[in-house]
Amino acid sequence: MQLEELRSETTTSPTSQANNYSVGESSGGPFTPIMRGPYGELPQSIYTQDLDGNPVEIQDHEWGHVFDDTGEEMGPHLKGPDNTHYFYPG
Repeated sequence: MQLEELRSETTTSPTSQANNYSVGESSGGPFTPIMRGPYGELPQSIYTQDLDGNPVEIQDHEWGHVFDDTGEEMGPHLKGPDNTHYFYPG
C-alpha cells in the first residue's frame, strides 16, 4: 500500500476516530470544592470520539475526593462517560 493510500485509509477508518483527542478543563460538573485541586483547579478531561463519531469526555480526577453524603473516599481515578471509574496510583 502506498503512503497516500495508507493515510487515506487511516483517516477514514472508523477505528481512527478514537485516536483523535484533546486535553482540557472538564466541562462536566458541577464540581464541588472537594472535587477540585488544591488551588481550586477543575479536573482535566480527555475529549475524543467513539467509533460512531459521537463526542466522549473522560474526566481525570487526579486529586481524588471524598463524597460529602456518604464519606466514601475515592483516590485518583479516570471517570468514563458511563460513570465507570478507573483507579490509578496517586
